[in-house]
Amino acid sequence: MPPSELEYHALELRIALESERSEHILPELPAGCRRVLDVGCGMGQSLMALRLPAAMDAHGVDVDEEALGAGRRIAPANIAFARAPGETLPYRSGAFDFVFSRVAVPYMAMNAAIPEMARVLRPRGQLWLLLHAPNVLAERVRDSLARRKAKDLVWCGYIALNSALYHLAGVEFALRGKRETVQTARGMRRAFRRAGLRCTEVEQNRFFVMRGVKE
Repeated sequence: MPPSELEYHALELRIALESERSEHILPELPAGCRRVLDVGCGMGQSLMALRLPAAMDAHGVDVDEEALGAGRRIAPANIAFARAPGETLPYRSGAFDFVFSRVAVPYMAMNAAIPEMARVLRPRGQLWLLLHAPNVLAERVRDSLARRKAKDLVWCGYIALNSALYHLAGVEFALRGKRETVQTARGMRRAFRRAGLRCTEVEQNRFFVMRGVKE
């Protein structure tokens, strides 16, 4: 039986806190950062694992109220949570020095979410995204074939089509109210430019990370 959403976020908290785990990755906060936002924060596991100074103003948004409730019970007082999608952030423009998202953007409407993240960044503020490269989809297809999971193979077909459209034309679509894509560096560079961001670094080794700065 697959884990519940809350169990998944609890596992993500353990991964965030245990640096020796192969799945562990956290952003590096830029110098002088005072206000930070985690988009798709779950229960705030990344914000907690960053061990932020008490003076830092930290915020996390997610659509899962159960996960947010769990985070509110254990997070330090300087981390505030709000229930909101990445496509509609409840903050004023230019509110944050640093915005990051750890593997949540692949499930969002990126043509709305990335401009929203750029909007809430101050000029010269920085964005950090952990994404899904195409090999993530290839591994999922292999697993679905091995397990004979026909429904998941159909969903993989949707992901492949949606991802190709985004890579080639910068467009995407939802299916039955859900979205998912894998990303490419080329497609994401274009998305950054459309949002007024300059891509400063692409990492495609063990993880696929894009970094940018607001022009």
